[in-house]
Amino acid sequence: MVNCSSHQRAGQHGLVQKPLLISDFAIADHAQPRSIASIITVRREPLSLSRRFLGAHTKLLRVSHNAPFPQPDFVHLDFHGPPLDAAFRYGRAFAPVYHAVRERSLHALGALNRITPQAMTAQAQVWLGTLPPHFRDQLAALAAGAGTPVADMATLLYADISSPSANPAALCSPAELASGTDPRDRSIDGRTIDTPGPLCSTVVSPLINEHRPWVARNCDWYPETLWRGTCSVLWRNPGPGRIPSLALGIMGDIDCDTGANAAGLWLHMHTQYATDLPRPGKPAISWLFWMRECLETCATLEEVERFVAEVDRDRGVLLIAVHGPSGAAAVFQCTRGAYTRIEPADGSDPLHGPPGTLVVTNHCRHQQPRQSEAERRALGISKPNSTVRRYNRLLELLHAHPPEHGPDDLIDLLADDDVEMRTAPSLRTIYSAVACPQRHEVYFASGAVPAASTGQWRRIPLHW
Repeated sequence: MVNCSSHQRAGQHGLVQKPLLISDFAIADHAQPRSIASIITVRREPLSLSRRFLGAHTKLLRVSHNAPFPQPDFVHLDFHGPPLDAAFRYGRAFAPVYHAVRERSLHALGALNRITPQAMTAQAQVWLGTLPPHFRDQLAALAAGAGTPVADMATLLYADISSPSANPAALCSPAELASGTDPRDRSIDGRTIDTPGPLCSTVVSPLINEHRPWVARNCDWYPETLWRGTCSVLWRNPGPGRIPSLALGIMGDIDCDTGANAAGLWLHMHTQYATDLPRPGKPAISWLFWMRECLETCATLEEVERFVAEVDRDRGVLLIAVHGPSGAAAVFQCTRGAYTRIEPADGSDPLHGPPGTLVVTNHCRHQQPRQSEAERRALGISKPNSTVRRYNRLLELLHAHPPEHGPDDLIDLLADDDVEMRTAPSLRTIYSAVACPQRHEVYFASGAVPAASTGQWRRIPLHW
């Protein structure tokens, strides 16, 4: 069954956009994939939300093989079945978009990553083989639901993180790739913090006169991934002993870099520079599946820390964690095989932010330049959208205008000219999220021209 609702808001500002809702709709195994628009009904009802939640009528998801490649509309998927059944149904929902945009996406991402189709396919198969068995099975079920070979699905999902053909990583053995070896990282001066790659920004902060933390993040990545559209996926039955979770991001992704779980835990990641390898004898998981595994197996920050300590990843990441029930928050600065836990600022050092806050871009806290204010400002503007520049701007905003109203003030912070990425040659802020885990509130926006702030903010259903 599919339920789509669009809510009209009274007043001069027009409409509030709400997500399309897809809940375990029944499709016979022999049925051919068909357009979601053909099985969606629309219902409108009044809704009052923040003044920021403005937009046009919700559009149905329609992608034609003969039409240009529009960005499909945001979709909320709510799956009650067991993992393989849920993944298969996810594939059915993804099928119309997958078949419409796959070839164009591979061509565009291959050009951006300077990788040949043959090398991308070969790397994707090695990557698929390194995934934990339960995630490999779910990816296979996703492919079956979309009516495509698992190798073809894996290549599309891997395309945006693939390595250039000229990179020695393309010639590494499967064992080296499985271990997380990335010569692209090792080729960069270890002192450099303004490294190439995805760039993201985060603030964790209580509101004025409140103690509960809010979290706000920009995800900066290739806008070409938005050809698949964005979605939220609620996995209500992830398997025995695992915690139901919500994943936010790109349609078709079965991994996760932004999400929450039924225990009240919020997690999301940034990437960071790392030179080490996973530790011999320790389990290691590809970074985006690593976070989904953490989300489905950890209920507290202490459990997150144990997971981070025991399970390595195939690249450096900054894991931002907020525990709603306790109000605790932390950042785990992770290389492939080591980590440091960072607590919220205590107010003693202005470079760490006001009391109770965490500021994260793409470098570790100890790497933040400590020169005079003038020198630090000069360094911060030395590169457009640099990790230092965005960090300094977030600090400036938090000190000058502490957030008072959620989610509005945090949305304004993410959309700041010097925080949101709009001008880089290939990267943009493709989506943004604001959440208060303690209040079970999650808001999401996506857009590509020029960035996520041009999209509509939606409140994501979060009812476990």
